[in-house]
Amino acid sequence: MPVNRPVPPPEVTAALLKGLREYTSPRDPLLSLPPEAWLALKVFSLQIEDIIQKGGLAAAKPAGWRFLVDGGEASGGPAAADVAEAATGGQPRMISLLRDPLITNAIQSVHIVERMEQWKSQEYELRVVRIPGILVEAVWLFSPVGEPDWVIPTLRRSRQIKRLWPYPTGEFFEIAQSASERCLEFDKPYTN
Repeated sequence: MPVNRPVPPPEVTAALLKGLREYTSPRDPLLSLPPEAWLALKVFSLQIEDIIQKGGLAAAKPAGWRFLVDGGEASGGPAAADVAEAATGGQPRMISLLRDPLITNAIQSVHIVERMEQWKSQEYELRVVRIPGILVEAVWLFSPVGEPDWVIPTLRRSRQIKRLWPYPTGEFFEIAQSASERCLEFDKPYTN
């Protein structure tokens, strides 16, 4: 079974297209790309406190959608757009647009994870989880049928966390908890 990517709701796609018109010039090549050209990823966020309290992925909160494209020179180069979903009844809106060659690495990381052999026999939903407090972003393979979830870091600051290494969630959160505790040490007031 393949790794499935959720499809963004129509109002999220509409917010992407509206945001592109607002963030770019009328002749920008991104405006000519159809929505299907973008790699759409559902993004969740975890706070350090959630990790310290051992909430795990169950504590992750939906943060919106990330759209990635590497259309080459025809599209103006690699781009990433973030669309935030409104918490209570409001409309989603695009909150950022970034053009950077490093976006190609993010796209390649997602495709590498999708092709890993260990996911072929199970059903997983591909999600992204951000842990801004310890500067980690990872692919989260969520099992809708009760199999164990996996976390595969794509961006990380901590040397303890290996990039593109598939971690069972328990193992990942042991490492993340250690990194979180070290970060919280910096928040303590200085005393003589």
